[in-house]
Amino acid sequence: MAERTREHIVRLARRLRLGIWVVIAAIVLLYGAARLGLGTSNVRIVARAAVDSDIPELWWARDLAALLILAALVRLAGMLGLIARGQRFSPPVTRAFRGFALLLLLAAAVTLVAPFLALAYAEPTHGQLHIALNFRDVWTMFVTGALFLVANLLDEAQRLEADLSEIV
Repeated sequence: MAERTREHIVRLARRLRLGIWVVIAAIVLLYGAARLGLGTSNVRIVARAAVDSDIPELWWARDLAALLILAALVRLAGMLGLIARGQRFSPPVTRAFRGFALLLLLAAAVTLVAPFLALAYAEPTHGQLHIALNFRDVWTMFVTGALFLVANLLDEAQRLEADLSEIV
């Protein structure tokens, strides 16, 4: 039964890894096409990100968030590759998961903080500075922070298991 479960996990990791690489390729192609303004007479590709699109000075934040998300997906694909090769709770797997979670957390932080930074340095219109806080961005920060915490807990559990196995 345990061997069957292990085989299922390996197959699932292989499929997910393939899916992640397809998503990475799609993001690179579509985001790149949008940034270059490519399209046809019938199709227009537009880059829209979680970062406030009403502030034109935030292209750097959109691009940085997209790069961080791509890097996170590459780390996730690497982790799934390790799992597909039979590793489950090894130090490289937990390290890759922690890297994935950290990169997602950084991408979420960029999307949350960038509008505040841009508006703080912008000239206020009519003597007012308007800053809107999107609850989705705050929620994303909490979820990615929780993923990072879980990754650190898995890493600590792996270290404790290694210490215990040395004692026995």
